[in-house]
Amino acid sequence: QGAAARAGRHHHRDGDRRPRMPPPGLGHPRQRHRVRPPGQGLIGSMAYRDAAAGRKRNRERFRERMDERRASGRCLSCGLVPPVPGRTTCEPCAEKRRAKEKARNGKLKAEGKPRRCPEKARESGRRHYRRRVDQRVAAGVCRRCGRRPPAPGRINCHDCGGKLRAAARERYHAGKKTGKPYGGRPAESRRRSARLRSERKRREWIEAGLCSRCGKSEPAEGGSTCTPCRTRRQERDRAKYAQRRAMGSCVRCGAAPAFDGTTTCLSCSAMEAGSERVERRNAASRKRYWRRRQESACTDCGQPSHGASRCVPYVAHLIMLRRLPCRPAIPEVAGITAT
Repeated sequence: QGAAARAGRHHHRDGDRRPRMPPPGLGHPRQRHRVRPPGQGLIGSMAYRDAAAGRKRNRERFRERMDERRASGRCLSCGLVPPVPGRTTCEPCAEKRRAKEKARNGKLKAEGKPRRCPEKARESGRRHYRRRVDQRVAAGVCRRCGRRPPAPGRINCHDCGGKLRAAARERYHAGKKTGKPYGGRPAESRRRSARLRSERKRREWIEAGLCSRCGKSEPAEGGSTCTPCRTRRQERDRAKYAQRRAMGSCVRCGAAPAFDGTTTCLSCSAMEAGSERVERRNAASRKRYWRRRQESACTDCGQPSHGASRCVPYVAHLIMLRRLPCRPAIPEVAGITAT
């Protein structure tokens, strides 16, 4: 009896001195009343002084746990049962998550707040899309549906490509009816994309030995375009040249007036003088000169000259130009006079 009493007393004293420890994560019972500094939390049963270090360790443990469950073929949420085919979680966990998201979204909607930060949502969507596309491209399947192989030379299958083109045409025509260029899409990005596509096609046609404009016939000798395409281009250039000459505009840019009876403005004349087209221009001038001489036309303006190299009106124009002072007066600009 005395031994039992002593054992009881020892048990009583031991209980006062060393209380039963709580489950991990709840802390010591004598420390529960203490207020922890802001930013400090518990990881297991140990508090980190540096909150950033604690969060970093938490993320590392989370990734390790997810990698282990993914490698073993278990649900990433509960880790008990296999996930649904094509998913990462089982059906009960997915249902719980959907219910929580629905409740949260309903609460935010009632308060008039967005479900997520719009910028973060867009960035997250871009990351997920890019990751999914990279996985499908690496697997050799259509990047849109992920089920069928892509069409030759494409990244989408025939069905997805047809759907995309039909939707783009419908969007383009709907925007065109309302007067929006490129169907309402950003004009600058669409022009840039069109230029890149044209340049890629042109490079492929040239490498294949075809016309760089139509890609159907072989190019003419000494050029990169076929004879029909070259003829059509020359006709358009001649019509544009004649129209700008009749308007008295520069035949090169068409924006500024031609300078002193010439065919180009001052800016275009300066650029042509410093370009590498001098030899070509001189050869074209000699060819034009002899053609007009054979036609008994003025070699400068092309009007009838009755056998002479220049017509009378153009000669009078040259005489007037020679009588001008060698250094014309420079007008005053911003109060600065010529010296």
